[in-house]
Amino acid sequence: MNSDKNVALIEAKFREGQKLLDSFIGQNSSLGTSDLFRKSWHVIVKNKALFEGVALLRNRFDIEWDNLVYFQFCRFFEKLRPDFVPPIRIDRPDISMEEFCGSTLVTVHNLLEIAIARAFQKIGLEITLVSSPGIRLPGHIRFFRLAPAPLIIRRDRNCMLLMRDAVQLRRALIVDVDYTLYDPEAKMLHRRIGINSFEFSKRTRTPLHYVFAKIDVEGEIVVHLRKANSEDSAGHAAQEFIRFLTTNDFRRGPLSVGDWFADTGGKPNAVLKKSSSLRASNADG
Repeated sequence: MNSDKNVALIEAKFREGQKLLDSFIGQNSSLGTSDLFRKSWHVIVKNKALFEGVALLRNRFDIEWDNLVYFQFCRFFEKLRPDFVPPIRIDRPDISMEEFCGSTLVTVHNLLEIAIARAFQKIGLEITLVSSPGIRLPGHIRFFRLAPAPLIIRRDRNCMLLMRDAVQLRRALIVDVDYTLYDPEAKMLHRRIGINSFEFSKRTRTPLHYVFAKIDVEGEIVVHLRKANSEDSAGHAAQEFIRFLTTNDFRRGPLSVGDWFADTGGKPNAVLKKSSSLRASNADG
C-alpha cells in the first residue's frame, strides 16, 4: 500500500510532468494536430518517471502505465484540438473484411478494446462486443468515433446464445477473455484466461483470432493479430493465446487458463476457490 509520503511524491512528480507538457504544447501550438500529438507523446514517454506513478496509484488490475496515461492525455488533447482522433492501425497491410466476418476475436482488458473495434470497423466489419456489466463502453465508443455503435452482449451465463446469433449474422465478436480472482490467503490477484470463448469457437466452428492492442513510440495504437490453428483443442488455443500475449510484451503475467463461469459465478471481484485451480492446471487436456 502506498504511504501518504509516497503518494505526495508521486503527485508532485506528476504536477512537474504536467508543467513540462503544458510548456511544450504552448511552445509548439503552431504544429498540426497529428504532429503536436505525436511530439507531445514523445515528451511523456521520455519523462516516464514523472507520469507513470500517478497512473498506477489506483490500478487494481495492473493496466499498463502507458495505456492509462495515454487515455488521460487523449481526453485532454481532444479538448485542446476537437478534430483529434486517436491514431489506430492494424499491423497487417493485407487485411480483408471477408477474413474476419463471423469470427471470434479474443483479447484482454487494457483500455484499448474499443480501439480494436474501431480498427475493424474501418475495414467494413460489423462489430459485436462481449462485455462485463458497467464497463466504460459508452464514453469510449464516442471517443473512438465508432459509428454505428457496436452491438453489446452482456457477459453472463446466457451470452453464448447471443454470441452464436452474432456470428451467424457474420458479425465479428470481440471478447475480453481475461479475469482476476482474489486470493485472500496470499493477498494477491490471480490472472486467468477464460477458456469459454475458445470452447465457443470450437463448438460453432467459427474462425478464432488472437488480438492485442498496444501503443507504439509514435503514440499510435497498433492492433496485433494472429489466426489460431483450427485443429487446436480449446485448451491448447488458450495456451497459445497466452504465448501470443507474451510475444507482444504483455506485462501482467503470469497467466493461467481457467473457466470464467465456474471460477466467478458470473460475479465481479470473485474470490479464489481452492477447487478453481483444477481447470487451469488441466486446460490442455
